[in-house]
Amino acid sequence: MILWRERDRLMAALADLKIADLWPTETHFFLARLRMGTAAALKHYLIQEHGLLIRDASNFEGLDASFVRIATQSRADNDLLIQTLSLWKHTYFFLIPLLGGWLLDKLLSDPRWMPHPIVLFGRLIAWGDTWLNRGRHRTLKGGLLAVVLIVGTFAATWALIVAGYRYGGRWGIVVPTLLVWLGLAGRTLLHEVREVFSRVDRRTKVGGK
Repeated sequence: MILWRERDRLMAALADLKIADLWPTETHFFLARLRMGTAAALKHYLIQEHGLLIRDASNFEGLDASFVRIATQSRADNDLLIQTLSLWKHTYFFLIPLLGGWLLDKLLSDPRWMPHPIVLFGRLIAWGDTWLNRGRHRTLKGGLLAVVLIVGTFAATWALIVAGYRYGGRWGIVVPTLLVWLGLAGRTLLHEVREVFSRVDRRTKVGGK
C-alpha cells in the first residue's frame, strides 16, 4: 500500500536525522524517543511554527517526556515534517549551545573556583616535558605526547556530547553548552600556557648550564 511505503520512507528519513530512536510498527503511526528535548517542546514548536501535529506520548503508561507518536501523512506533509525536524535539529543541537556558552562566558567569564580541563592539560604537558624531554628521540616522544593529548581531548569531548544526547532531555543542551563555555574561558588557558612556557624556559636554562 502507498501508506505503508510512505511510512517506511518517513521512518528512514527520520532515522537518518539521528534525532530519535524509532520503534518498528505494523500501523501507519510509530513511536519515537527523542534524543534531545521533550515531546511537549517539539509538539509546541511544530504547531506554532509550521502547523504540524504530532502526539505527545509522555502520558502513555511506561513512557517519559521524550516520547512522541508520529502518524504518516501525505507525501507533501511528510516532506514538510522531515524538513522542519532537520531545521529543528540544527537549531537545537548547534546554535543553542553556541549561544548559551557565549552568554555564560559573558556573564560569568572564567571563575577561579571552577575546575578547568586546561589545567589538567597543562600539567600533562609539564609532565611530558619533565619525563620525556630527555635522552634520545625527544622530538618523537614529544610528538607522540601531542597526538595523545589532542586525540584524547577530542575523544573525551565527543564522548561527553554523545552521552548528553543519548541521555536526552536537557542534558543534550547542557553538556555542549558547558563545553563551549569552557572552551571560551580564556583566562585559565592563558595562565596555563604561560605556566607551561615558564617551566620549559626554566628547564632550558638549567640544561644550558
